[in-house]
Amino acid sequence: FTMDLVDGTDVLGFLAGRGLGRAEDRAALAGIVDGLLALHEAGVVHRDIKPSNAWIDRSGQAVLLDFGLAALAADASGAVAGTTAYLAPELFQGAGPSPESDGYALGVLLFEALTRSPLFDGYTPAVLGQTLTKAAPSALDRSEGAPAELVRLVDGLLARDPAQRPSLREVRRALIGSAATTLTSTGRAAEPPPFVGRRGLLAALEEAFLGARDEVRVVRLLGPPGIGKSALLAELRAGLER
Repeated sequence: FTMDLVDGTDVLGFLAGRGLGRAEDRAALAGIVDGLLALHEAGVVHRDIKPSNAWIDRSGQAVLLDFGLAALAADASGAVAGTTAYLAPELFQGAGPSPESDGYALGVLLFEALTRSPLFDGYTPAVLGQTLTKAAPSALDRSEGAPAELVRLVDGLLARDPAQRPSLREVRRALIGSAATTLTSTGRAAEPPPFVGRRGLLAALEEAFLGARDEVRVVRLLGPPGIGKSALLAELRAGLER
């Protein structure tokens, strides 16, 4: 058999310590969530979600790797398998792997992306002991200025009770829509920056979208990095949803 050669890097290498401030970075992570959603909808659990198994190629496309432990959720046994730092507490207590345990692993990955630090420190036995006995620290404690909704959802994904974890669809919505709201270290929401200018271009985009109806239209939004293309699209989406 053959496999694709992924020309890219793992997700933390891709982020390069930036956190999740850029819309492009959050979109790449949303691609990882999309991959997990597709697996779960097919009844499969990955069982080994971690940065080295979640890559971003040079085009920004997310790629999930290493399905050696993947199994049908209905058939998966309670045998512990995976990477200790990303395993949900219930897996060490006899529960079988599930979409919720994949969600916990994703939560650890997102925690590392937001805070640039591991969830629990130490060698494997120490990490295992903390996973079983301690509540996960809040991402807000180590990531001032992180998007507010993402902080809440990462904290939720790391809940000890699988039933309390948010769905992956909620996580995806937060990744795509979290640009405007951030939290300070006091837990207060920071005001989103105002959208200034470019109302003519925004109106043209709205007209193109609303006029398309059943047609397929492609609009290319070009320009150098940093001029506000992502902010323009976010404002377009917000206006269409109002």
